[in-house]
Formats: sequence, structure tokens, C-alpha cells
Amino acid sequence: MILLGNTENEKNENRKKLNKKGKLASTFFILISFLPILVYLIFHFGLVESQSKFNQALEKSVALVNTGTGTGTAFLISPTKLLTAKHVVKNKNVGDTVDLIFEKSEPQFSATAKVVWIDPSNDPEPEYYLKDVAVLELVSPSSVPEDYPYLTIGESAGVTTRSQVILIGYPGGLLSTTSGAISNDNIKGVELFQLDVESWPGNSGGPLILEETEEVIGMLVAGLNEEYQGINFANKIDNIILLLEENGIDIYE
Repeated sequence: MILLGNTENEKNENRKKLNKKGKLASTFFILISFLPILVYLIFHFGLVESQSKFNQALEKSVALVNTGTGTGTAFLISPTKLLTAKHVVKNKNVGDTVDLIFEKSEPQFSATAKVVWIDPSNDPEPEYYLKDVAVLELVSPSSVPEDYPYLTIGESAGVTTRSQVILIGYPGGLLSTTSGAISNDNIKGVELFQLDVESWPGNSGGPLILEETEEVIGMLVAGLNEEYQGINFANKIDNIILLLEENGIDIYE
């Protein structure tokens, strides 16, 4: 009788253990079922900070440049002024005009700009790229929608290697926005940024934007070809502003 009593107790204990395991399994499957909904609610209401989103408004200020003999990129830095690379408008003189297309505007629109300044120097590479700068001005400011956004000029002095950046341009006449990092901030003594960011012919003149502040810290001016393709260079915005000031060019006028 004692042995029989012990056996019944063991059976009861086993039943309790099985019931407990069954409840735990049911709870686990319920949690798994609701996990996607829980994750969505957490990120939707900002309870956990997600990866920063790209501000697509930055693209609105970047225009495709068509000179009639080639294409490149320019970007608005004031309601009427744009920066681009000198070699983008190499076949133009001051006073000549180029066609602009702002593809990311809603709706897309075209405009005409005149070349108001081109750096006259012709230094050898790589020093050439320090002065690879031209300024455009809208012929008819009314061709741009009222309160149209333009990019904010930042400072390149405090930007260091591995800083995350965005490059916007029109390679082959097609809008392209790529991101990456600055891989070098001085090229053999020349104050250029070396970029670990994809770009192609046609990106020249496009803005280099610091991801953290969404400010312009440079302008794409060159890239290597063939086996070294993927290594690209941008003139620092501090160089550009100093060059314009030395030549009496007021880009905010």
C-alpha cells in the first residue's frame, strides 16, 4: 500500500509538470505570433530609435546641367545661385547659358542659368581641382517655385576621415544618390577629400553632403578610372568659399 501510494503521487506530479510545460509552450507561441506587431508598434511610435532616414528634400536642390555638348551637375546654394565644377561648363564663357532640369521637384521643371564666373586658372592636376569651380545664376528666378529649397553651406574644416557622407548627381543624365565615407582628407598635401562613395561621369559638380548635419561640405570634381575606379575626389567647401571671396564673388547676393 505504501508503494502504491508513492506511485499515485508520482503520477500526479508528472501531470502537473506536463500541464506546466503545456502552458509555457502556449505562451511562447502566442508571443511569437504577436512579435511582428510588437516590433512595428515600437518603431512606429519611436520607442526605439531606428536608422536615420535620408531627407529626400535634399535632392530637389540638385539640377542636371546640359551645356549642349555634355552634361553634369549643379546645386542651388541660394534662391538664384548655383555651384558647379568648372570642367562641367568648360566650353562656355561668362554670360553663356546652360539648361537645368530639377528632376526631383514636384512637378519636375526646367530652367535656364547663365555662367556668371569661371575660375580662370589652369593649374596641373591635382592642384587643378582646388579651383575647379564655376558659378551659375538663374536667368529668370520666377522659373523656380516660390520658397524653393536650396542647400545649406557647411564647413569642411572639422570633417574627418570616416565621416558619413551623401553624394547627389546626374551620371549619364540620370539622378543618383549614393552614400559612403570620407577615406582621406588630404591627398599628397592637396586639400581634397578622397571618397569611398560611388560616382560616375556626370556626377561632377554635385554636392557632397555631411549626413549628420545635411550641410554641403564639398563638391565632386574627379574620379579615377579603370582598375582604380571607385576612388573619387571632392573639393572642400572651405576651399571653394575662400576662392570665391578672393575673387569678389558673393554667392548669397
